[in-house]
Parts: sequence; C-alpha cells; structure tokens
Amino acid sequence: QCMVYLPMLRSYILSGQYLSNLNSENPLGTGGKILLEFAELTKQMWAGKYANKAPQRFRGALSKARNKYATTEQQDAQEFLADMLDALHEDSNKVKKKPMVPPLDDDWVEKTALHRVGLEAWRRYLRRDRSVIASTIMGQTLNRVTCPVCHHTSTSFDPFSMLSVPVPAFEKMMVRCKILRRATSLNCPRALCIQSLVRPKQDLDTFSKSDLESDIDMDLDADPDAAPPSDRHPGANIVEVSRLSEIGVLKASLAEMCGISAGALLLCEAETTPTPSEGAAFIRQNPFVTYIPVNEARPCAELSQLGNEGAEGSQGDDPDGMVIELMAFELTLKEWPSVQVFAQDLINGSFSTKSLNGMDLEDARFLLEKQLYGHRKECRRFDLRPERIINMMSKCLWPRTTADFRRGLRIEYLGDRNQKLPGTVIDVLVNEDNPDKTKVLVHFDHLASKWAEKFTLDDFLQKKIAPLYTKVTPRAIPIEGTLYHRHSGHYFGNTSFLHFHNEWSMARAGAHIMAQAARFLHEDQSTSGGHWIATCQRALGKAIDIILDIDKAYVDRVLRDCDDKFVYKKPNDQIKKSTYDASSLNDLLEKKMTEIFTFLPFVIKMRRAAPNIRRNGVAVEKENEEEPFPFTIFRCVGSLVMGRMHFVLEWRTPDGGKSNEGLLYSMPTAWIHKPSWKLYKDKIDSQSKGESLLHPLVPTSNDKSVDIGNCLTEYCKEQTLDWRCPKCKDFRDAKQSMSMWRLPDLLNFHIKRFNCTARWREKISTRVDFPLTGLDMSNWCSAESPAHQRGESTIYDLIGVVNHIGGMTGGHYIARCKATSCGPTGSEEIAHTFAGTGASGFPHGTPGEPGELEGESAPTGWRLSRGKEKDPPSVLTEERAKAIGRSAEPLWLQFDDDVVEPIPPRHVVSEMAYVLFYRRRNLTPSNVASYCTLSDASLQIDVEGEDLVQR
Repeated sequence: QCMVYLPMLRSYILSGQYLSNLNSENPLGTGGKILLEFAELTKQMWAGKYANKAPQRFRGALSKARNKYATTEQQDAQEFLADMLDALHEDSNKVKKKPMVPPLDDDWVEKTALHRVGLEAWRRYLRRDRSVIASTIMGQTLNRVTCPVCHHTSTSFDPFSMLSVPVPAFEKMMVRCKILRRATSLNCPRALCIQSLVRPKQDLDTFSKSDLESDIDMDLDADPDAAPPSDRHPGANIVEVSRLSEIGVLKASLAEMCGISAGALLLCEAETTPTPSEGAAFIRQNPFVTYIPVNEARPCAELSQLGNEGAEGSQGDDPDGMVIELMAFELTLKEWPSVQVFAQDLINGSFSTKSLNGMDLEDARFLLEKQLYGHRKECRRFDLRPERIINMMSKCLWPRTTADFRRGLRIEYLGDRNQKLPGTVIDVLVNEDNPDKTKVLVHFDHLASKWAEKFTLDDFLQKKIAPLYTKVTPRAIPIEGTLYHRHSGHYFGNTSFLHFHNEWSMARAGAHIMAQAARFLHEDQSTSGGHWIATCQRALGKAIDIILDIDKAYVDRVLRDCDDKFVYKKPNDQIKKSTYDASSLNDLLEKKMTEIFTFLPFVIKMRRAAPNIRRNGVAVEKENEEEPFPFTIFRCVGSLVMGRMHFVLEWRTPDGGKSNEGLLYSMPTAWIHKPSWKLYKDKIDSQSKGESLLHPLVPTSNDKSVDIGNCLTEYCKEQTLDWRCPKCKDFRDAKQSMSMWRLPDLLNFHIKRFNCTARWREKISTRVDFPLTGLDMSNWCSAESPAHQRGESTIYDLIGVVNHIGGMTGGHYIARCKATSCGPTGSEEIAHTFAGTGASGFPHGTPGEPGELEGESAPTGWRLSRGKEKDPPSVLTEERAKAIGRSAEPLWLQFDDDVVEPIPPRHVVSEMAYVLFYRRRNLTPSNVASYCTLSDASLQIDVEGEDLVQR
C-alpha cells in the first residue's frame, strides 16, 4: 500500500514506462516477473473500481521468485520491502550486462577532495545499477574508520535503500536495587552485641588452630563503624545492564558492586497492597509490601514491566520513572570461615594426616563444629550447619532397650521399596502392662502429621530404622521462610526472607528469627520512648543467649562422652550411648522464654500458609491456620515444615494497647552507593541537556517516547570497531563514524523494534515520534555533502507508515498513507510543498456540486468502504470521506486488510510504527522529468527556480 503511494514510482508504473526498461535477462532479478505482477497489481489498485482485491497472482509470482514467501508463515515487512525494492531494481535495471567495477584506490582517496570521491563512488555504482529505484530511492552514506595508532582513515561511500535506525533509549536499562543485609552484630550493635565470649579448649590444637582463633578471638565488641558500610546498612545501588542480558548478569554485577556473593542474593520485585485512606497514620506510612523472587534465567527486559515501587515506596529520587526498582535480600545464613576451610580441604585433600596428628579430616571437622556449636557468635555473626552434630546425637541416643526411647531422636526409615525418609521421634507411647511393647511415634520430614507411623524396638534392632544420615543425604539448600509484620490485625511494612538449616531445633530457629528481626527494631535510644527501646534491645539479646545456652547444653550433655578424636567415623555399635532425658531442659527453656517475652516488642507466630491480604491490609484468616511459635529442642525445622514457612511478628506497644504509638518497627536507612548514583545522575543530566534535532513543531519526547532525531543520532554516532589497519597491519580498536552523503528523493526508515541476542528476543514498543512534515535531514549530513555544498533540499514530508501490531512470535500489519491524486495512466500532481492545506491533488467537491473541477475525474484508488467488492460503500462512509476531503488537513488513509478508512493526522504517529516512507519536499528535477506524467493542473511547475514543461 505504501509503495503504490510513492510519487514517481507510481507514475512510472501506471504510465507504462517500465515496459521499455524491463530486464528479463538479468540473472540477479526475477526475469521481470515481479515487476510485471507488481505493475498489474498497482493498476488494479488505482483503477478506482474495487473495494478490495486479493493479490493471488502477485503472491504466486513472489513465491516462485523467493522461496521463503511460498509458505504460510508470517514474514517481516522490512525484509519484504527490501526484497521488493531489490527485485524491482534488478527487473528494471537498464544495465543489461554489468561490467566489473574496481573499488576506489586508497591512495587516490586520500589525495582527492571528498566531494570528488563521493561523486566518483556514485558514478561507479551507476555503471552497474541504473533504474527507477536507483534514481529515486537509493542514497549514499559516508563511512570513516580511523586507526587510533597511525591515524590512518579509511573512507567509503555505501549505497542504501533504507535506513535501519535503532531506538537508543532502550538498548540498556538502569536498575536501582536496594539490598537488605542479614542482621549481625555489626549493623545491629545494640540488640545483637556480644557480651561474653566462649573460648576454645586449650588442648584443641591438632588442626587449623589459626583459623579457629580467627573465628573465635575476633574482637566483635569494637566500634561497628570500623566495619565496611555494606555490613552495616542496606545499600541502594544502580546498575546499568543490557535489556536482553539475563537477570543473573544483573545479579552478578550487583554482587560485585556490594561485595556479597551472587549465590547469597535473592532478587525480588515488589507488590504493594493499596493503603486505606482512613486509619492509623503509622499503617499509611508503612504500607504492606510483599516481594516475589524474579526468575534469574529470564531477560532483564521483563523487569521493565514492573512498577516503580521500591521497598519504602516512592522517594522522589526518580521523577521521570527512568529506573526499574528491585529489592535484593542477602541470605540470612553465613558459615563459619574455619568450617568453610575444612569443607574446602575435604574436597581438595590439602591437609595431611601428619599435620592432624593422625586424625581424619572428617573427625577434625566434627570436633571443630562441636566446639563452635552454641557459641555467642551464633545468630550474631555466623550460623553453623549442624548435620554432623545431629548425626552423632542420633548415634549416641540410639536405643538398645525400650527404656532408651527419647523424644527428639532423629532417625531415618529404610523401607522395603528403597524408601529413605528422615524423621523425628515426637512421642514415646509407653505400655505400662508390657514395657517391651512400648512404641515410638515418628513424624517424617516435610510430610503431614497424618502420615506419622509407630515403630517398636524390633524395627530398630532389625535396622529398619537407622541413625540419621546413614543413607539419607543431608539437604544442601537451606529452608526458606517469609517474615510478616502485623499489629491489631493489620499487616504493614516490608516482608523479608529468612533461611534455616534443616537440622536446627525449633528453638535455634526461633533465635534466628529474633536476630533477623533486629533489623526492623529502632536503634536510636535518644528519641521518645528510649527506655522502652533499650529494654527491648536488651531483652532480645538475652532471649537469644538463653536459647543458645540451653540448646548447647543439650548437645554437650548428649555428646559428653564423644571427645574421642576418632569418634565421628566409628560404627554406631562402637559409640558410647547416652541415657540423658532432656525433658527438664526443654521445660526450663519454655519457662525462661515465657518470662522474657513480656519485655519483647513482638510475639512470634507461625503460619501454615501466606496470609490472604485484603485491600485495607487486613487478612482473611482461617481457623487453625496460625499458632504460637514452638520454642522446643525436641523438634527440628525439617520436621515441622511441609512447604514454605511463614512467620508473623505481632508487634505490640509498651501498654499492650491497639494504638500504633510506641511501635518500634522501622526500616533501616539505606546508604547510597556513590559511584553508581553518580552514573545515574550523569545519565539524567546528559538526557536533560540533549535537545531534539527535529523540526520545532515536533512534540518533545517524554519518559515513554523518543523522537526519530535521537534514533538518527544513535545511528550516526561514533562507535568502536575491531578493525585491521591496512597500514599498521594489525587489529586495532578503531573509531567508526557515519553520516549521510547523498539523500534520495524517497527516503525510507526502518525502526529497529526487534532486539535479539543468541538466547532472547523482544519487541521494543516505545513510541517513536516523527514529523508529518518538515523532517530536516541536514543535521545528519556530512558538512561536505551535496546537501550542504550545492544546497540540495533536505526537507522531507511523510507519505506512508507501516505499523506492526503484535509481538515476536506473530502479529499483524496495517498501513497509513497520505492520499495524493493519481490518474489511471499515472498522471499526478507533484506538489513542491506539503503545506498541509488539504489533500494535494484532490478536488474539494464532488461531481454535480459546486467546487468540482471541470474536466477532472473523481479521485482514483481504493473505494472507502468496509464491504466486499460487490458491496457498495455505505452512505455514512461516503459522507465521512467528503467531510474529510473538504477539511483543511491532509487526507490520511488507513489500510487494514480489506478495510480502507480515513483517519485524522494526529493518529498517524503511534508506538506501532515500524517502517516510514518520506519524500523530499522539492524533488530532483531530472527524476520528475524522467518518471512523472504530469496532470493538466501542473503542466508547468517551478522546481528550484527552473521552468519544467511536461514532455
């Protein structure tokens, strides 16, 4: 549709001039078949007889000439246009036998004036290619590549039929990511201060003692300001990444910037629940925000669909919405450095038996972990994986008689079908009449309680039940949970993520929850309520100490006889058994926690599922969905978790009322990563200073659009190229620059909306603003080009747009063209100025009415209708066409399959624009004389001050 509205080409076809130039012997063409069928289709379209026409013959000829169009698969409009222009050019090429044309000599190019070199390059091009396409559509670009070492410049002039311009604003994107660090004694010094240190035994000098002392003897009571900033506060980092790079690449860049390993970061997007307009001010100031982990294997372009909702809401840092907001959570677990050394040594085998005094590396690691278990740095700096501890406890507590059955014993069930299920003895079912028939009730990890089973002593003796981790492999990935904040039934604040080791007791897991909750506890005691803040901080640290001491006492009592250096690798039947019953110790823990809970600012509750939050922040609660957190040493995390864990901090005030006054919840203040923030500010400043190179009438770009001037600037900008310098004879990072040299009468643009990499593809739906009239190309022309030296016209007006609707996998094309009159024989009025004063060449009247041009036929072309070929146009459509024809605005038509409708000019520019067709306002006189059949209304027209008479 757009091609048949191109002036000169349209007249060239309809007047029959193409027949004299038909080149059926060109091996690069189609034997003239495409040109003939395109000419026949154009004549049918301008006959003024049809409402629609199926181009079956044209498609058949195209399928034979180009095999890729033979199938029913969708094709790209830009590729089709390039193939059509190439086929029409070769089928109408006046050069029957193309001569061999040598390239320009580099030495001659260096010594000769640039305008002469450009003219000679064009002449050499025309020696092989002379057609209507070459004369009206082909242009030239000037390319220069400069060597940074010898400064040699290679100059070339390349022909083009279409300019493929990129959308510059969306090749890369900026992501602002706030990082919530795990709570430690460094960033929460008051709540998690270490008041006493447990020293290792002096005789423990048989393995890596320096590493052990570096863990335990570190002065953690020093000034926390001496620690790196990233250890104290969450950071706000800005990262610039390619749109089609994977989110994992963004995560790696962020990890390098903040000093946290990529494996310890969890990237999430925010979802903010609308805050009620009425209610407590505290709830409105701290809206409920949930976070959803993003798929790191997906491209970063998918992040642009997210809203700019940060962890604390909008802060006004990004008024233009140019930055994508994300939240990153650091893994709340960190292994002891010395244990990490042993784990690596186990892999590498770097420790010799002699350096360990004959001790096996596994035995040495067990003794180290036993010594570190329950240390004051637990929960505050490091978190020990207790699999080896629990394995040894399972062996030490292994029953030989029914009297040895103990609650909390960790076992694994070895079924008849090769089943290997870890579990916990949750109850001892004593048979007082016959003690030998006493059974234990075992709950299996990650299964519901209804699947619990009873076992007898025979099952233990027959090895149907074995000590934990006899054959079962420890869980490598920590268990993840979500932490919520609530007060008086209202959820508020930011959710966060917690991580637990599978073998932690629930008491140890509770200590971890309280330690990580310290991040949301007020640290400033100088404010009002400072006494309440100080009391809560001390109570929080005391509660963690109580749990660690009792948990460690339980482990030490069970493993009291396991100080043998070679105990870990001994068989189960050779290990000394323990008959210790920890029921009294568990009761003591419950009593102590009950006492200290009165001084804490919150109560911990555990949920079976995520809360269903309503619009006002209130959840729809179900019966038996929530229970108090069980602080017990008899159950482990893996035993109680069936899926994802959910915890709620029920915050309370000093007086225990429902008022929000006195709540100590507070998000930690983020420090700004200055280098990345400077990058962002420089980007904003450079874009704010940049001025559009377009006509002044073009609307200025906003945050959701760019103008075609920016696209052309991006197309012509200097780039770095890996290039082999002909003088240096070596590859250099050369600078390549490009500019327009020779502009054609018909200028076509292809907007590169499809961005592709080896793995991902996307369609860029950014609106590109382009002018309907007055596109001045002089800004992108070389200073020595004919446009500047000879004063050639550089002003262009739009005549057609191809729009793409859809995505990467499929879509639909529609065309919008500026209507100009043309007779069935190609007579057309070549106006010099598209001043926008009516449809050029259309009579502003209808036959039989005043204003009709005497002797002028009605406008030809498609009939404006929605019906089939046999259906007459509706009266409404005819009246609408008449009204638009009389309008002072130019007539634009939209072609959507068999539907042809007039549209207002303001609807021409849209985010769907894909291919643009422009014509020079003052056409080249030689082209007008060669290809146009002028109408009676334009027998004499003034072109650049010359009188041209129709021939």
